[in-house]
Amino acid sequence: MSEHKELAVVVGATGAFGDLLVEVLGVRREPVCGRCHRVPPEAWSIGGAPASVLRAEEVAARARAAAGEGAA
Repeated sequence: MSEHKELAVVVGATGAFGDLLVEVLGVRREPVCGRCHRVPPEAWSIGGAPASVLRAEEVAARARAAAGEGAA
């Protein structure tokens, strides 16, 4: 992902998160602060199991699709 696109994703995500806090908690937007902290994929887990193990086939399918070897 390009640096420009990555920045756009972060800005969009932090804006959406701010919107959610304002809506759900009923707070004013001005004091809402946030931070986007990237977590490396190998540090993710789902239900206590490494996401890399649980989603290995999905990751492989995406890699094949990116290489033009089939649909994701």
